[in-house]
Amino acid sequence: MKTPLLFLPLACLTAPLSAELVLPPEVFAGRLASVVRSELKVDEATAEGGFAAAVVELLAGVETLCGEMHGLGLNYQFARELPVPVFRLQLPVKADAEPVRPEQVRAVIERFEDCLRRVDERLAALPEGEFKTVVPLSAISLDFNGDGAVGEAESFAVFMRGLSGRRPAAGEPLPAGGPEVTVAFDRADVTWLRAYTHLLRGVLDTLLAHDGGELFASVGQAFFVHADTAMARLLATNPEPDAKERRRALQGDRIADAIALIHGVNLPVADPARLAGAREHFLTATKLSRATLDAIAAETDNDREWLPGPSQTSAFGLTLTTAQADGWRTLLGELDDLLAGRKLLPHWRFPGERGVNVKRWFLESRHTDLVLLVQGADAVPFIESGEPTRGATWREITRLFGGNFLGYALWIN
Repeated sequence: MKTPLLFLPLACLTAPLSAELVLPPEVFAGRLASVVRSELKVDEATAEGGFAAAVVELLAGVETLCGEMHGLGLNYQFARELPVPVFRLQLPVKADAEPVRPEQVRAVIERFEDCLRRVDERLAALPEGEFKTVVPLSAISLDFNGDGAVGEAESFAVFMRGLSGRRPAAGEPLPAGGPEVTVAFDRADVTWLRAYTHLLRGVLDTLLAHDGGELFASVGQAFFVHADTAMARLLATNPEPDAKERRRALQGDRIADAIALIHGVNLPVADPARLAGAREHFLTATKLSRATLDAIAAETDNDREWLPGPSQTSAFGLTLTTAQADGWRTLLGELDDLLAGRKLLPHWRFPGERGVNVKRWFLESRHTDLVLLVQGADAVPFIESGEPTRGATWREITRLFGGNFLGYALWIN
């Protein structure tokens, strides 16, 4: 039986006068994030305690998101075929999941977005001043499958290795364990985490602004083991093939569903205000990301950093050079210019000093057809004359990160 956090000898957790709060591994080891959230005793009126509460709130939100998606029967086997690093985590499909409808999926996403809002509000309310909150990341476990327990494959260390390593083959178990990593989060990480919440909320609001009901009717069976659609119900009546035919049929199913997914991104904007709000989140994210770079550049210590300055090293042994930080500032400037309509997004069908006004797309779009946007027909209403962002600028930025631009993008935001 695990000892409740209330009775752990953790005097450091309740020391409001200290500018450094150390969360020992016992706080997280073998515990659900939701349990840690309910039992954690910190002084949230202090910056270090408030930051700890925000981190645990976020971990519990991620745990709930994953557990609820697993409960709906999310098909990880198909999801890992997509170029999204987070889907490299291998979890078994919940074969006995109830038929799922698109509004259930939407509700799960909306609850996670509400969690991100609460985390940002906590962080924004932290008192001024320097602090450190020391978190043993490798001791953290998350109940990804929502079964009320945490296994070896549900540790944060294995999760991080799944993000950074190669994609596992279907059915291949992830190795247990991982490196011991402890991070001393500080003031710069407040703006970093706030930027991340706004970035994610921008992505989620862009999705939620659209009505994906027809798309789900076409490809819901690819993402959920029991989608409540006519297509899925009819496929369930197919005769069971032998092993060889099953492999061939599965490959054909994936190809067909991938094509249908691209074709099916033909969505009405059901909530224009939400789409406009997504742009505001992206603008806030770039502002906070720039503030983060300023903060880490001004730091003089080198203590188990999360995002290091040019003279520091992260707790993971990674570095961010001055050239890379300057390159990221350039990237943020380009994104700001695109979101503000000062620069245009080039389109291959309309070369020269022309391009898509991204600001107007967020504010005026009432329908999103991916194929016609790429083809050009649906881009026409937003094509303007003006200065486009230059491909050479983006190539130079990506060059600075040595072929690992996506990894750095997920880290720096």
